[in-house]
Amino acid sequence: MKLKYFLTLYALLICNATIIAQSLTDDNRIVVTFLQLNDVYEISPLNNGTEGGMARAATIRNKLLKENANTYTVMSGDFLFPSALGTIKYEGKRIKGRQMVETMNTAGIDLVTFGNHEFDLDENELTERLHESSFDWVCANVLHHTASGNEPFTVLERHSLEDIPSTRILVFSDADGTIVRIGVFGITINSTAPEYVIYEDYYTAAAKAIQQLQGQCDFIVAVTHLTLEDDHKLAQKFPEIKLIIGGHEHVHNIDTVGNTIIAKADANAKTVYVHSLVYNTNTKNLSIQSVLTAVDETIPEDPATKKVVDKWNAIADQSMMAEGFDPHEIISTFTESYDGREESVRYTSTNLTRMIAKAFSAAMPETDCTIYNSGMIRIDDEIKGNVTQYDVIRMLPYGGKLVTVQMKGSMLDTLLTAGITHPGDGSFLQYDRVIQKNGKWYVNGKLLKSNKVYRVAVNDYLASGKQTFLEFLNKDNPRVLSISYPESSEKFRNDLRLAVINYLRNGGS
Repeated sequence: MKLKYFLTLYALLICNATIIAQSLTDDNRIVVTFLQLNDVYEISPLNNGTEGGMARAATIRNKLLKENANTYTVMSGDFLFPSALGTIKYEGKRIKGRQMVETMNTAGIDLVTFGNHEFDLDENELTERLHESSFDWVCANVLHHTASGNEPFTVLERHSLEDIPSTRILVFSDADGTIVRIGVFGITINSTAPEYVIYEDYYTAAAKAIQQLQGQCDFIVAVTHLTLEDDHKLAQKFPEIKLIIGGHEHVHNIDTVGNTIIAKADANAKTVYVHSLVYNTNTKNLSIQSVLTAVDETIPEDPATKKVVDKWNAIADQSMMAEGFDPHEIISTFTESYDGREESVRYTSTNLTRMIAKAFSAAMPETDCTIYNSGMIRIDDEIKGNVTQYDVIRMLPYGGKLVTVQMKGSMLDTLLTAGITHPGDGSFLQYDRVIQKNGKWYVNGKLLKSNKVYRVAVNDYLASGKQTFLEFLNKDNPRVLSISYPESSEKFRNDLRLAVINYLRNGGS
């Protein structure tokens, strides 16, 4: 009887061991989660704390990681600049994205590609940010132009410099031993081109990257910072790409071209995309489910990330208050979205560009018209709801003075015409009390007269001759009759941001 009992027990143990072994056998199925952010300029929540925030994004990441250890967080470009925070001085110099790198390091970002705004930094500033980052970079079409030639940008890995690769292979495995290899490459738009950056053609670079990855991975994901049109072309040319984790546009969008999914989340982490990729290594079947997730006040802030955000906000508040600003004061409420996106303000007039121009006019009532270069607007976002002083600093982080430039109508005609010749450039002009009709310019409703002397309100940068394509507007040009700078007591003219704040505070729109 005892022998029979032990034989039965032994049989049960063998059976259980077999079941356990079977349950741990590779089922050829693995799930990988990609968390997508793009175009994040602000580390803090916006719209009175109701939207966005890197600490909330970190909470989403942490939750996804608990649900699936194979979670990978990607930032698709544009995060180092522009931002109001990036322009403040700390430890003797402007921080230029230092706050974002520390925040992203803490939040657990895994991989990034360059956006065009990364190259708004000068060469040394970008190098510093690259070396501070603990996340990985990838880009196939951007090279560093140096005295010794064109070569990849470098990051600091374990105290040594490593090239940023054009491709990466991400290897994921699950508890039962299923393994998937995902090939990744990055492509960046060529719209910002300082001398230290060289761009290769998007599609040539993509073809090289895909050729490099083929045979080394199960499928390919592209991390891009391109226009939606160019993402479509990329998907059409290269059906090998199964998912494009995109950026550049600031409004969420998801499209399918053939079997390729193209996804973009809202800017400033107002939303994130969660992509669930289910791959069968036996059938080679891949299914992707993409869910747009709002990042709002219902999501708690990750304490570690929030600590970093609070640190930089305290530094920023101290810096801005020292300059005479109260960053948290609500000065207006926008009932509609005011468009400060670069793709808008450098091509046409928007409600935001008109508001700024009217604010300058209100501060300079003795002038005949107002002109400023669109490149001074750096917010690259839309604003709606309560507007704070900090929002104005976000719009116009560089500040500057308002000056009066006297010139004849012939010179004004030259300036206005040159200012619409290069749409897409920061030289594209915005103005108030000026219209163009049938190819002719009108000031205050009257046809521009060549010999009449006009008093024009201009931001001092534009009047300095430093603006590309408009260098002729400077004090040494004999066609510029005079440039008058404000008295020290004229605070709304000495800092044009104060002019906008005052205008909005008094009901302007």
